[in-house]
Amino acid sequence: MNTPTSRANPRANHRLLIVDRHALLCQSLQGLFLRMSIVEAVAVATTAEKGRHTAASFIPHVVLLGAWISPHKGFDFEPLAKACRPETGIIFLDDTLRRWHVREALRYDLAGYWTKRDDLEALIDGVRRVAAGQTSFCPAVRQQLVQTEKGLVLRPEGDTALDQLTDRQRETLVRLAEGHSVRECARRMGISESTVDNHKSLMMKKLGVHKVSQLVRLAYREGLLPVL
Repeated sequence: MNTPTSRANPRANHRLLIVDRHALLCQSLQGLFLRMSIVEAVAVATTAEKGRHTAASFIPHVVLLGAWISPHKGFDFEPLAKACRPETGIIFLDDTLRRWHVREALRYDLAGYWTKRDDLEALIDGVRRVAAGQTSFCPAVRQQLVQTEKGLVLRPEGDTALDQLTDRQRETLVRLAEGHSVRECARRMGISESTVDNHKSLMMKKLGVHKVSQLVRLAYREGLLPVL
């Protein structure tokens, strides 16, 4: 964990925490935000554990949370969120646009979603907005959002069969794609092998696939497994 770096500026009185597995990205963004006086202080962490510890002591106003900070979990913000204050705005920073990750960001009411392929100045402005208590989503995602009585939701256009899976079916998909047998899945999930088989059958039917190799390709494409 790096020691938080600060630069006095009466216009920038917010603290930013950057959590990403790539140290170079963390350090580059840290220097950039400070040079531009976007925030008062910036801390960085390259693992989920360091991120939680830093959040608890640093008390950030905004968190930029990179994808895959937890092994085999593209979207895994809950442990970090528990270490932050309720008013902390968490922006999910994805490697590339993944509709499933966007849906999860909305589901858990995150403050924003951006990708590492987006314009840097736009991301910086997004951090400003979240620091001010607003939400901020990259342009490609904004085009797919609709405001409803329950909040922002994704337009149904573009939905995939993955959206129809239950949490257990999705977990089964990931574990099978990781190479686990039905017996191993049952042990890790704490359920019977017959239940795993049932999840597998229903899940593959919904997805329209017949081979595990097809599941593997789908899991990588949809952002359920990391591309190393």
